Amino acid sequence: METIVFVRHNIDWADMTMKEFMSQNPRFGPGGRETEGKAILKWFKANKIFFDLWNQIFQIDYFTFRARVKELAEETFVGVKVVKGFEALKQECKKNEEDAYIVPIDDDDWISPKLASRLSSQSAAIIHWNMAFTDNPRTKYGFKSFRTCNFAVRKSIIQNTPKFQKLLLHHVSFGNHAKRIKSARIRALLSVANRTIASVGQMQRIWQRSVSRKRFQSRLSEMALVMSRIKKTGIEWTIPFMEKNAELHRRLLQPTWLM
Repeated sequence: METIVFVRHNIDWADMTMKEFMSQNPRFGPGGRETEGKAILKWFKANKIFFDLWNQIFQIDYFTFRARVKELAEETFVGVKVVKGFEALKQECKKNEEDAYIVPIDDDDWISPKLASRLSSQSAAIIHWNMAFTDNPRTKYGFKSFRTCNFAVRKSIIQNTPKFQKLLLHHVSFGNHAKRIKSARIRALLSVANRTIASVGQMQRIWQRSVSRKRFQSRLSEMALVMSRIKKTGIEWTIPFMEKNAELHRRLLQPTWLM
């Protein structure tokens, strides 16, 4: 069975402007509602100064950094078909071709080169596998834990249940509505969520825990330093990407890095 990677939000970070960023449609939150995305964008609009604070301490501007993170993730998309954005997913689900597994991910997630081959022999409606995080590779999630990039759902299920298309934009929402669907587990680490310091949710949490702009910047620098150190997962396919991710964070802190 074919594997289709669905990148939830296809953002052109390299050419992004502040105005375009602020005018984005919010992502869908729990239950398919827009509440989560609206709250985060409202915070960003109220704290535009965040971008100035980022650029004051780092050598790569925010949008360029996000573009590099996205490029790194795309290097892992081997042996799969890729559709980017919700409109592309809807068009894919309208096709009457053979069934396929749809794997929803964010634009900074990584997938194993063995994912397609491991899914090709499966038949369950939903497949789960183990995943890890770049900031803590020993934290793994698997069976019946709907995370950012650790499950696949058959296209035929999406075609027969249209509301699942929108729910795929938010993994928790999909999980809450799909618990009764037959699922199976692959006992292998087949994806990694890159917990970059540039994620909107991450920035919001750091800001809320900081008592001043200076402390906010200090926390960002501390996190960049932590992420600049290579972390071992014990899984061979992740090694080169962990190294590149660490190097990217080191470059954030290097004043002489040439873009």
